[in-house]
Amino acid sequence: PLETPPPPPAALQPTPPPATTKNESQPKRLRFGPEVGVYLPTNGKAQDRFGKTWTNIGIGIGSISDIHRSRRIALDISFISNSRNSEEEIFLAPIGLAYSVGLGKQDRPTAAYAGVSADLVVASLRSDQDRLPTRTSVTGGASVFLGTRFSESGYAEVRYNGIAKIRGFDLSGINLSAGFRF
Repeated sequence: PLETPPPPPAALQPTPPPATTKNESQPKRLRFGPEVGVYLPTNGKAQDRFGKTWTNIGIGIGSISDIHRSRRIALDISFISNSRNSEEEIFLAPIGLAYSVGLGKQDRPTAAYAGVSADLVVASLRSDQDRLPTRTSVTGGASVFLGTRFSESGYAEVRYNGIAKIRGFDLSGINLSAGFRF
């Protein structure tokens, strides 16, 4: 009868590749996407001149889960604007750094986060009623925010932007937004 040879010693057997987790198997890539929302100025004079609801468009960079799963500093950019009868126009561009931290259990697809930002705010406003021609100004600002991320791609956020007075207007307000990353 034919005998099967004994197996080779363990040292000569091929070693299986190490097990990888889902995150290790896929290389990290730069993710970016849009943020859209509404900005609600809290000052009555700013509301009277420029409207009670302004448009907010932002640019998001980085993975949603990475930004909010642990403590993180990230670039924070948005563009806020409104126009009333082409006589009263406002444009704000808060540009700064945001520090955020995850709240509660972060291993779930949906998780909360909170943070703060420090911003340089570029503003252009025109108010015919106040005899203020279009002029660009730069001032300081800061914000506090609270949000919820949805899986790796989306989030919804509420933020209070505090902005130093510009040309006699307090342009601080509440920003409600949602974003997506590709």
